[in-house]
Order: sequence, then C-alpha cells, then structure tokens
Amino acid sequence: MHLIALGCLAMGVASAIIGAMIGADTVFLYMFVAFFCASVAGQLAHRVRSGRLWPAIPWREVVTLNLATLMTFGAFYLALVWIPASLVAGIEAAFAPLITLFIGLRVRRRVPALTWVLALGVLACSIAFGAAQNQALAIPGPQYITGVALALTAGAGMAVLALVSHRLGKRGVSAASILAVRYHLAYVVALLLALRENPLKVGLPDLLGSLVWMVPLGIAAVVLPLFLIQSGMMRTDPTLTTVMMAGLPAISFLTEAILLGSRTTVASWALLVLLVALIGTYGVIDVRRTQPRL
Repeated sequence: MHLIALGCLAMGVASAIIGAMIGADTVFLYMFVAFFCASVAGQLAHRVRSGRLWPAIPWREVVTLNLATLMTFGAFYLALVWIPASLVAGIEAAFAPLITLFIGLRVRRRVPALTWVLALGVLACSIAFGAAQNQALAIPGPQYITGVALALTAGAGMAVLALVSHRLGKRGVSAASILAVRYHLAYVVALLLALRENPLKVGLPDLLGSLVWMVPLGIAAVVLPLFLIQSGMMRTDPTLTTVMMAGLPAISFLTEAILLGSRTTVASWALLVLLVALIGTYGVIDVRRTQPRL
C-alpha cells in the first residue's frame, strides 16, 4: 500500500508537468519513449531477478495486460492534450473503483455495503471536483467531452490492471515479470501513431532535442512511479488500489495550482479535501479488515 502511495505521488506531480509540456504534435512520440523505457527497465529487472529471458506468464494474461496498459496510459496521456491532469485523473479515478467492484462480483459472493458507499462517495466527489475545475478553467465543450471520454477509458483499463496484477501476485508472479511484458503493445502503437502524425519530417537535431527531455521525463513520470505502483498492486486489494489511485487528481491539482499557477475555486479545494478524506477512510477500514485478529 505504501508503494502505491509513493508511486501516485510521483505520477501525480509528473502528470501535471507533462500536461503543461506536451501537445498534440509530441504526445505520441513521448508515449513511445516513455513506454519503451518502461519496457526496457522491466526486462532488465526481470532478468536480474530471475535470470530468465521471458517471464512465466500465460499468453492470455500477457495480452490482457498489454491491452489494459494501452487503455489506461494511452488514453490518459492523450486526454492530457485536451484537459488538465487533475481533471483527467479525477474522472479516471472516479469510475475505476466501481468498475473493479463490479468485475470483482464475479469472484466474490458479497461486497460489504460500506465499500460500495465509499466507492460511490469517491465517484460523486471526483465528478463534482471535475465539474468545479471545468468551470474554473472554462474548457470548450468538444475539448472537454473528448478528454472525459479518454479519461473514462483510462479508468476501465486501470481497473483491469489492478485485478489482473493482484491475481498474478497471488500466483507468485513478481512485479518485475509483469513490467517486462505489459508495455509492448503500448510503445508499438505509440510509435506507429507518432510516425503517422509526423512521418520522418522531424530533423535529427530536433528529434535529439526532444529525446533530451522526453527520456528523463519518461523515466521520472512513468518508469519509476509504475514500478512502485506495480509492486504495490501485487499484494493490495484491487479496489483499494483503484481508490488510492483516486488520490492522483489531488496531487496533480496541487502541482498545477502551486507550481503552474492554474486557476482554482473554493469548491475545488473543498472537494479535494473531501476526496482525500474518503480515500484515507477507505484505506484505514481496509487495513483493519485485513489485519489478523489477535
């Protein structure tokens, strides 16, 4: 759980900075660089840990992980082109816990009522937070709708990732093994889209200039946070994982407001406090529920 919190902190700050730096002309190249770096890092971690070239993960799970990763982070970074990171993360995090609970009903006989209440509370608070931010930033309608649709897609992918990671963790699969296989589709699709948008028109100096900031930013914003989050996912309840990820908009919001000077409202700050309180409450309840009784 602590690893997820640290990963969310790093990703929330980085997402706000990325949203201010990348545009429609560079988003696909950045996605390729970030996901390729993450894949290489995962492969190296797996080789060091196990000594094997390819992780012992069923192909069905590998395909699911790749599709879910593409949905989650591909849609997330695309949404940053149209709406701020705090708004993207808020919408994504609003629906991920509920999606996780609904999917989990297939394997659970009963979900505690309080879990549903808190998940619905996160949903309502995140939606209200998004509405408050949209009012403060006056985002054009089509731009807002596009960003929201992408953020919802990212939320569905996040839920699937949390469930599959937790299931594989119970089977003894390591986080390094998952990180070694889950990014291949994401960086291939990102590269194809980057070439389609700008097919080799960029000169070598410009390309190298972009890589100078994209590589370190990708490592800081994707590789390191996702390694922490993936490690935490392996031994954390999927619903708790997605609820904790709901803290991303709070971190991105603070970064945008303090470092980037983004406009805010009193309602946004109040809803931010409420969202953090709901996440903290869920975490405390889950820890108490899973602790062995003496």
